[in-house]
Amino acid sequence: MQLKELNKKISDENVQKQTTLLALEQSQAENTKMLQIVAHDLRTPISGITALADLMLDDQNRTNDDLMMLELIKTNGQNSLHLVTDLLKVHAQTEALEKETTDLYLMLKYCVEQLSFKAEAKQQKIKLQANSVIVSVSRQKMWRVVSNLIANAVKFSPTDTGIVVKMEEKSQTVLISVKDDGIGIPPDMKDRIFEMFTDAKRSGTAGEQAFGLGLAISKQIVEAHGGKIWFENNKNNGTTFFVELPKA
Repeated sequence: MQLKELNKKISDENVQKQTTLLALEQSQAENTKMLQIVAHDLRTPISGITALADLMLDDQNRTNDDLMMLELIKTNGQNSLHLVTDLLKVHAQTEALEKETTDLYLMLKYCVEQLSFKAEAKQQKIKLQANSVIVSVSRQKMWRVVSNLIANAVKFSPTDTGIVVKMEEKSQTVLISVKDDGIGIPPDMKDRIFEMFTDAKRSGTAGEQAFGLGLAISKQIVEAHGGKIWFENNKNNGTTFFVELPKA
């Protein structure tokens, strides 16, 4: 009798687990579908902004400051379109990386310049400490990783603080780090921040919204390059994110 009751209990638990698994799979499918719909709908307005900036650049009567700002709008629009494309593919099979010879210093410099406007709006300073290092990577994808880390540092740091972007060349690898003096990452979030659709997210120090996608996508990109990404909370305050990439 006891064995029958035990068997029934195990069977009931198995049914419950199967039901839970099915619900989780359905929820994941719904999340994927929603993400694809949103990403698809974003393409049209972003394409329009990029095309309009391109058209306005043809007007040579504009000031140099206007032309520089329009060029930034066009470039950021094109980068946003690439990000949307990645979102549409985020649950698809990993695509082959199109690697190219890249000077990581120039890429980091470009990332810092692109995000300086956001930092200045919060009276923050971004400092770059790096020298030229040539590696073979997908320049566009690695730009997204570093840009996401710097944008997060800006988002989660208070005003009048500094952000340090650093690169160190080692014998077999290159180590990129982004250090901030922000609010840090609580212990209960540290194991979940690289998960897709994670609930380990908070608003920025100025109320900026977080979507729980950037670090998950960054992890996929870094690992596709054979690298590693992780973070450490600083001794006093803030966080440092690390990206280690193979040189070969």
